Amino acid sequence: MVVALQIFNPLPPVCFGLLLPNYFSPDLPVVTQFLIMLVTVTASELLGLTIHAYGATGIRRILQPPRQAHYFNIALGVIMIISGVWTLTVTT
Repeated sequence: MVVALQIFNPLPPVCFGLLLPNYFSPDLPVVTQFLIMLVTVTASELLGLTIHAYGATGIRRILQPPRQAHYFNIALGVIMIISGVWTLTVTT
């Protein structure tokens, strides 16, 4: 299931197929540029996933009590509603 989800994810083809080629220089070796891009994207992804995992571990400890989890859910719901209202007011 995870592989199918990744295969049909439109972000990588858009990112790698449409956006990143604009950063390549035709005067320089393409293989070198590709390897630099590959290392940079991989390192960025691993750093982001590591931060996400450590953050989730810390939040799990904080949200163990049901009351704190309930307040957290309410706070996030309020933030989502405010961001939705703000988006509607800014874009109209």
